[in-house]
Formats: sequence, C-alpha cells, structure tokens
Amino acid sequence: RTFILFHDCTHMALFKSSRSNIIWGHILGIFAFTPYYIWRQDHNRHHGTVGNLDKRGIGDIWTMTVDEYLNSSKFKRFYYRIYRNPIVLFFIAPIILFGLLNRFPTRKYSKKNHISLLITNVGILVIALIGINLIGLSGYLIIQLLTLYLAGMMGIWLFYVQHQIDDIPTHTCDLSRELVGFLFFPPKTLRWQTCLGIIKIQAKERKFALFGRKDLTKDLTKDLTLHKALEL
Repeated sequence: RTFILFHDCTHMALFKSSRSNIIWGHILGIFAFTPYYIWRQDHNRHHGTVGNLDKRGIGDIWTMTVDEYLNSSKFKRFYYRIYRNPIVLFFIAPIILFGLLNRFPTRKYSKKNHISLLITNVGILVIALIGINLIGLSGYLIIQLLTLYLAGMMGIWLFYVQHQIDDIPTHTCDLSRELVGFLFFPPKTLRWQTCLGIIKIQAKERKFALFGRKDLTKDLTKDLTLHKALEL
C-alpha cells in the first residue's frame, strides 16, 4: 500500500500540490526502498512507451518476441529463461531489485536524481539505526527483510500480470500514436493493496494512469478527468 501511494506521487496524482507530491514521494520512497526522482523518470517513460516494441527496456520486465528469441544465441535464450523463471522473478528478484539495484545508480543520471537517491539511502540508514537501537540488529533485519521481501514479491507479481496479458496490444514506433490500454481488477482480497482495481490508459503523447473503484469504470471511460487528487 505504501508503494501504491508512492506511485501516485510520481504521477503527481496523490496531492494537488506538486511540492506535496515531491516531498511525500521522497518520504514514502524511503519506506519503499525506491528513490523518488529516478523511479518517476523511469516509470513515466514506461507509461509513454509501454507496448512499443522499439522502446522496451525501461521500467518493464524483459520480454522478447518469438522471432527475437528464435534468432538469439543459445546463451541468450538460456539467460532469458532464467530471468523469467517464476522462482527467479518472484522469489529472488525482489531482494536484488529493492535491496541492491535501487541503492546504486545503474546508469548516468542527473544531479537531481543522484540527490534523490542519496536522500532515500540516508533515510533508510537512519531508520535502520533507530530500529537496531530499539529492537536489536537481528530483530530489525527479520522485520525489515521479511517485509521488503513479501511486499516486493507481491509488487513484481502484480506488475507482471498487468503487463503480460494475452492479446495485450503491441506496436512499433510507426504506430506510437495509437492508444494502448487495458483494464485489470484483482480479486477482492487484493484490492486494498492494489488501490481497489487499476485502470491504465497510456499513449505516447498524453501519459496518464488512473486508479479507482470498479464502480467508477463507466464514468472513467466517459470522463478521464474524474480521478481527483487529495487536497491539503
């Protein structure tokens, strides 16, 4: 749930104030082990390119076309199968992604992004020191790692099923103006963790993500501005 609120801040959608979204995005990012500006940049790029086969690789799960797979080397096929193996993707990747990759710059970023990463890492360190002082090293590690692992596993699973749906539209740059979208509602037991259902509509020139209740589906499809942010 914390990551969902963090996610909405990266879309400037949780509060009407941009400053509030940035401040709370950084605070929530500390608890989500994810730097705000870096993830906002990658995720917004993902919204602008999802389904575009020519612009894969940022903020998504590695997916090859059949032709690409068949034309790849044996080693690349093996690596691809390991990467997408459920044990690796859902049980090993969460710790690697949130515990390691999100702690270091993986490519060249702007100064603002590096500062955001530093804020997140310092915040995590401060909370860790406070937790260790209160309940000891072993107690903190058990609680933090277990929480990070289970939440990360759920998040990657949800992201996977949202974007690996049969017949999901794909296109190349020649068709990048076309609207790419889908509707996904998880089971009732998971809707609190997933903002009560998700509607994602994405296009290259206008990027937005709407989150709301299932009973708002008809209204949302008629009026895409219905989603309201919180006002301080």
